[in-house]
Amino acid sequence: MQKNYETISGLDTEILAISADSPSQAEKAVESLGLSYPILFDVDSDVVGEYGVDNLHGDGVPAPAIFIVDKAGDIRWQYISGNPYDWPDVEKIISQLRMVQAS
Repeated sequence: MQKNYETISGLDTEILAISADSPSQAEKAVESLGLSYPILFDVDSDVVGEYGVDNLHGDGVPAPAIFIVDKAGDIRWQYISGNPYDWPDVEKIISQLRMVQAS
C-alpha cells in the first residue's frame, strides 16, 4: 500500500491502518516498513470487533482486512483475509476505489 500511496490518495482517499498491537510494537512495524499513512491503535480491539474481524480465525489476533468506507461511513467494499498472508493485489484495491469514486 505504501508504494501506491500517492495513487490512492490521488483518488480523494485516505489509508488508515488499524493495529491491535501495542503502540511500541506497531511503531516498530511502521518504521521497518517506512509507512507514511496514519496508524490507529486499537489495543482493546474495539474497532476490529465492530468490523467483525477480531479473532475471526480463532488464533487470538484480528484477521487482516481491508474496508473501503465512503464519506457517509458506509462500507462499499471489503476484503477479509483467509489467513495472515492472503492479501488482494493492490491494483484490485485501486480498481475498487475507482468504482466507488465513480458511483
